[in-house]
Amino acid sequence: MENIKKLIAQNFSKAAIQYEQEAILQKMCAERLAQIIKNYQAIIVPGAGAEIGCGTGFLTKQLLTLFPSKPMDITDLSVQMVEQCKSNYCHSNLSFSVQDGENYPQKAYAFIASNLAFQWFSRFKESFSKLQDSLKREGILFFSTLVEGSFAEWKNICQAYHLPYTANPLPKVEDLESIYPEGVFEIQTYSLFYPSALHFFRHLQNIGASTSVGKQLAPLTLKQLIKAWNHESPSEITVSYRVVFGVIKV
Repeated sequence: MENIKKLIAQNFSKAAIQYEQEAILQKMCAERLAQIIKNYQAIIVPGAGAEIGCGTGFLTKQLLTLFPSKPMDITDLSVQMVEQCKSNYCHSNLSFSVQDGENYPQKAYAFIASNLAFQWFSRFKESFSKLQDSLKREGILFFSTLVEGSFAEWKNICQAYHLPYTANPLPKVEDLESIYPEGVFEIQTYSLFYPSALHFFRHLQNIGASTSVGKQLAPLTLKQLIKAWNHESPSEITVSYRVVFGVIKV
C-alpha cells in the first residue's frame, strides 16, 4: 500500500503545474466547503487549524480569507503540490509540510479542513475515525469527498459493452453516517462535460487523479472503452461526480 501512496503522490506532483487550470471540480467544491465553514465560524474554538490535501491552494485561499489571523498547518501528500501552494499563498500564519492524512499529527487542532482528498485513503473508515485524535475537544472536521455513485456514465458504458470498470472504489455515504451518526452531511452531484472520452481520461491524468489502486485497463481495452463511449455520446460526454460535504464536531 505504501507503493500506491508513493505513486499517488508522484502523479499529483507531476500535475502541479497544470492543476490550477484543470481542476474545475476541486475549485467548485472548495468554494462550497468554504461557505459551509463560514456558517460555523463563530463557534470554532481557539487554536490552530489544519488542511489535509491542499493541492495548489483552492481551499487554502478560502481559509486565509475566513481566518486571516489564525495559525494553520497546510499539508499534502505531494511535495510539488505543497511547494506550489506555498508559492501561491505564502503567509506568516501558514506552515506548509508534506503529510499523510491517514497518519496525521495529533496536535489538538481547533479545526481540520479537507477538500476532495479523503477518497484517496486506503483504510477509509479507520483513518477517518483517527482524525478525531488530531482535534481538540469541541474541534470540528470540515470536509468534502467523492463518494460511491460518481462516474455513473463510465460505469454504465462498461456494463453495456461488457468492459471492465476500473474506477477506484469510493467511500459510501452510509460509511460516513455510521462512523459519525451525529455528523451533518450534504450531498451534491456535479456534472462536467468533455469533448470526448479521451479528453475525460486525459483530464484525470492532468490533475494527477489517474492512479489506479486496483487493476488497470489494457491499452486495447481502453481504446474499446473510449470508442464505445464516444459512440454513445458523439457530441460530448457527461461525467457525474457525487460529492459529500461533511461537518463533524468532536
